[in-house]
Parts: sequence; C-alpha cells; structure tokens
Amino acid sequence: MSDPIERIRKFVTTQHDQSRFADARDAWSRKVTELLPGVEEMVAVMRESLSAGQLREPGVYVLVDPHRAQFPLVVAFGNRPAPIGDVLPFRAESVKMECGASVLFRCEPDGHVHGFRYPFHSMMKTRKPERFIDLGAPGHIQAVDLGHAMADFLEWATVGAGCGGHALQFGNAETLPFARPTQRLTIRAA
Repeated sequence: MSDPIERIRKFVTTQHDQSRFADARDAWSRKVTELLPGVEEMVAVMRESLSAGQLREPGVYVLVDPHRAQFPLVVAFGNRPAPIGDVLPFRAESVKMECGASVLFRCEPDGHVHGFRYPFHSMMKTRKPERFIDLGAPGHIQAVDLGHAMADFLEWATVGAGCGGHALQFGNAETLPFARPTQRLTIRAA
C-alpha cells in the first residue's frame, strides 16, 4: 500500500490543477466574445471570395457558444459533393457528400488554448482532429494571434492538405469583396 501522506499530496495537487483548468476555460470563454468580431470578419472575406456552388450556403460558418466549455469557438466549412474524378452523377441523390473542414479552439488541461482542425473528409469515415497550434494562456491571446491561427486554417482547408480531394475555387479577382480598381499613374512634363 502507498504512503497516505503522498496519496493526499497527489490528491491536493490534482484538485489544484482541476481548479486552474476550470479558471482557464472560463477565461477563454470570456475572451472568445472579445475576439469574435475579427474572426467573423475573416470568415466573411473567405465566404464572399469563394466561387458559388461548391459548398452549402453560406459556405463557412462561425459557431460560438461561450457557455460550452469544450468548444466555445468553432469555424466550419459547409458540406460539399465528394469528388468522383471527372464523372458527374446522373441523379442528385447519387451524389456522395464530404464533411466540411473545421477548426475548434479550446482550452486544454495545461491551461493553454489549442487549435484542433479536421480536413474535408468522407461522411462515411471518422477523422481524429489534428492539434496544429498552441495559442498560450487565454489571458495573453491577442486578436492577431487568433487571426494568424485562423488564416493558417483557412489556407490549409481551401488549398492545402486539409482540402481533401480537391482545392476550393475562388471567384474572379474583380468580384472579390476587397478588390480595388487599379489606377494607372502617368507622368507628365510640367
């Protein structure tokens, strides 16, 4: 049998760690609300930039629930038809669908917020998330930190390894929401 003093020390340490974890999760849930406008703006740019018809509308979703400790912030692409090579199905009901790529940011027992991402994948297969970033303690996370993590995910999911069978297509440069008309400058002698 183990030493009872050592046993109670481990118990107290475990209780302390659980309390710290609960405090960190609460801090992250509060911080999500503060960082949400930047996330929504990034997703709006992505949503408006994608060519129509590739994903179910609106294409990219922001799901936020600060009361849900496991995953208060999730960004997910809509489902899409699975690639079948160059062959188009005869009937709409014969189209197989892929689950959209997604990312969730949650606080882990180490007290840090980690990003976990899922690629586009067949609805018939389950996928384990890939932990791709450690943003640090919730109180130290800045909008730019989460912004870069979101940009990494969006690039990965649209044209990188997370795009599944095929990369997503973007609209014409002239129609993008942030496109500005080009101006020609001329130099004239005075």
